[in-house]
This record gives sequence, structure tokens and C-alpha cells, in this order.
Amino acid sequence: MGSKQQLPAILHFGPKTLESAAETITQHAAKQVLIFTDEPLRKLGKTEALENCIARTGAKIDIVDNVKPEPSVGDVEKTLAAVKNTEPDLIIGIGGGSVVDTA
Repeated sequence: MGSKQQLPAILHFGPKTLESAAETITQHAAKQVLIFTDEPLRKLGKTEALENCIARTGAKIDIVDNVKPEPSVGDVEKTLAAVKNTEPDLIIGIGGGSVVDTA
């Protein structure tokens, strides 16, 4: 018999996304945030503003920046194994579809 799990999801996109993400972090009283992204975006500094925003809330941050394009089930399983002990209150994906799907 299969199982079902329903997770709440909020997607922020477009102008003023960072501000609305900060509100979500505050509303959820997140103390531990896990960010999923890819290495090129992080190297380009595209996650820095979000990281700073989260830091201002006082939450701790863990970052997974090795999400591959079109990740296989094995890739996602490796990522899950790497973050299983982080116990985040909030998970954020910043990037394209593969990053959001992995998050």
C-alpha cells in the first residue's frame, strides 16, 4: 500500500520576491532554513541577498548548491542523505525547475 504526504508549498517569483520571502520566513518563525540552489547561481552571487535576508531574521542557514540540471532519482537521494540531519523549519529553492523540484 502506498502512502501520501502533503507538504505546504509557497512559491515566490517575480519583482519584490526577496521581500516576500523575508515575510514568509518571519511568519513561519523559522529558526533553521535550508536553501537549495546550483553552483553557478551561488558563484554569481545570486543567493547572497537571500542569505543576508535570512541571517537578519536570526535563522541558521544550510545551503545545498550542487543541484544538477534534470537530477536523477539517485542524485536527489544523495542530496537527501546529505541533509537528513539538518532538520529545517523552512526549505527554499532558488533557481530553475530542477532546483525547485529537488527542494
